[in-house]
Amino acid sequence: PLDLSFAAITTLHYAFFYQLSLVFAEKGIEDLGIIGIATALVTVGGFLLNLGFGRMYMKLKRFMPVFLYGFMAISYVMLIVIPGVPMALIASFVAGAAMGVSMSYYYMYCTVIVPPSRVPTSVSITTTTMYVACFFAPYITTALQSIMGVVTILEVMPVLTAMLAVGAVLALVLALRERKQNRVEA
Repeated sequence: PLDLSFAAITTLHYAFFYQLSLVFAEKGIEDLGIIGIATALVTVGGFLLNLGFGRMYMKLKRFMPVFLYGFMAISYVMLIVIPGVPMALIASFVAGAAMGVSMSYYYMYCTVIVPPSRVPTSVSITTTTMYVACFFAPYITTALQSIMGVVTILEVMPVLTAMLAVGAVLALVLALRERKQNRVEA
């Protein structure tokens, strides 16, 4: 479940990020300087939120993916619903923050759920999962466009947002189940 969750959030993030310039153009934001700033804000968001990763993890622990999926879904809603450059830039920052912290979380978590002798294998599997998800990300939007019979990325963004919301719910269910299981074992 860990790598499936990481694959899902990575694919859904990069489906947006790889096509950021198209999303902005579809919103009528065609200034390449603004698009460049948005791309940079994705990275800056991940950097800044990761400064507090340790504290966030100590408070949220296994519930961190719920927060990350939800945070990313909110950024997509912001991008879809609210017009204008400022909101598009904020949405980029928020999406980047969620993705940056998700990388930290999944890489950290993959090392604590296995015995020390299996950590290298666990990190290898997690890294492979990330790159496979990055590879398939643009094809997800293309497939959705084909299935839905639409031509723009913005038209598939609600589906991507719904997928993130489902991810948040599944992450919540898994975290609650794990917490219940840990209480029974204790």
